[in-house]
Amino acid sequence: MTQSQNNSPQIVKINVIAATFTGASVFIITFVSCWIFAIITPHFASHMYISLFSSGNPTSQAALIGGLIPSLFFGAWTGFLVAFFYNLASRFGVRN
Repeated sequence: MTQSQNNSPQIVKINVIAATFTGASVFIITFVSCWIFAIITPHFASHMYISLFSSGNPTSQAALIGGLIPSLFFGAWTGFLVAFFYNLASRFGVRN
């Protein structure tokens, strides 16, 4: 049987470690970007995202340093959950 004759869909799994790393990276980059944006334009809502991970003044260096680790862990947890539940759903045949 050739590849073109095989009509059964293949289950694609997401690498959990890659998704965890990706989530952590995206959340760190987003956190630092929002911190920089809060310094440049203090009247916009980027300080709200910083407040999710730090209780200090959103434009302070303490907020930057204190929020990096929680942001990293939350991003990693989010990436892990996305990959885990995607793989779980694909195992049970949930497809688009």
